[in-house]
Amino acid sequence: MNRRQLPLLAVLLAACGGDDKGTGMLSVQVTDAPVDQAEAVVVRFTGLSFKPADGAPQMVVFEAPKDIDLLALAGGDAAPLVSNLVVPAGRYEWLRLHVQAAFDTVHDSYITIDGSQYELRVPSGSQSGLKLPGGFVVPQGGVASYTLDFDLRRSVVQPTGQPGYFLKPVIRMVNTAQVGTLSGAVDSALIAAQC
Repeated sequence: MNRRQLPLLAVLLAACGGDDKGTGMLSVQVTDAPVDQAEAVVVRFTGLSFKPADGAPQMVVFEAPKDIDLLALAGGDAAPLVSNLVVPAGRYEWLRLHVQAAFDTVHDSYITIDGSQYELRVPSGSQSGLKLPGGFVVPQGGVASYTLDFDLRRSVVQPTGQPGYFLKPVIRMVNTAQVGTLSGAVDSALIAAQC
């Protein structure tokens, strides 16, 4: 697997009004559950936006698009979209990922199968992005860290009679602070006795 460091982003964030709630930090990363028979599933992310419960949507535009091979992130790896972005503290109604994945014969987002690249399209993705409803909270003086887990087995669809593939994302937004890992070893004698 070829893991590459993603460049830091430059943020264009609209200023917030005279709100004295303070700020917190937001980190968002992506990972995936793999899809069978594909060698790469690359999505070009151009930014993200989020909607405070009591304010107008805010938008972050990446200095350069981030081409992320979601398939390379299986097994617990994740790629950052934003890290420690300072935002107003409080509740947010939704998060939206901005992507370049239109049907235009440009392989900005694509899937590779048997060595061939096919255009990967997100229906209305270039106009409306990938909206994740369900909200989140950024604590005052704290960090809200979320991982967006793409289920590629359920998200990638080959439309009948049309070129390319659709990405109809099935995404789970996971609070990274509430996730842990478990590791250990099982005594081989115990396994031998049970099998």
